[in-house]
Amino acid sequence: MTQTRRIATFNLGNLARAGAPVYETVPRTRAEYDQKTKFLQDLFARMDADIVGVQEVFHYESLLDSAQAMYTSEQIFAPLPEGVTEESARSPRVGILSRLPIAGKPKVHRRFARPHGVLGLELSEFRRPVLEARFELWEGLVVTVFVAH
Repeated sequence: MTQTRRIATFNLGNLARAGAPVYETVPRTRAEYDQKTKFLQDLFARMDADIVGVQEVFHYESLLDSAQAMYTSEQIFAPLPEGVTEESARSPRVGILSRLPIAGKPKVHRRFARPHGVLGLELSEFRRPVLEARFELWEGLVVTVFVAH
């Protein structure tokens, strides 16, 4: 018997709670928020993915509202970089939804191991941190997933 796993990625398009300002746009109304979270619930159900990397999560509670029909709160990860709180975050983060057990604690990578010169600029960190998580796809087969934006 062939076993398969479905792995997907999706940009959530500035997923933020109702009334929260996002960049220079007008905050979403409650009705717009409800429409967006319903769309995402339907999308996740159609994807039926074991692991989904998501981008542009402004508020963890919005990700919960959008994903809890398919994933439990223990299967929804969107950690903030060290020293950043939900209230102080000024840009979106990435996250992972998974029906598979996570092997260890997800890691958030912000700084490069060493600076890199790119197009005359010296870069030392990601503008938006990268999320790393390991999953056991099958017994004895562990994969590492990186979610970047």
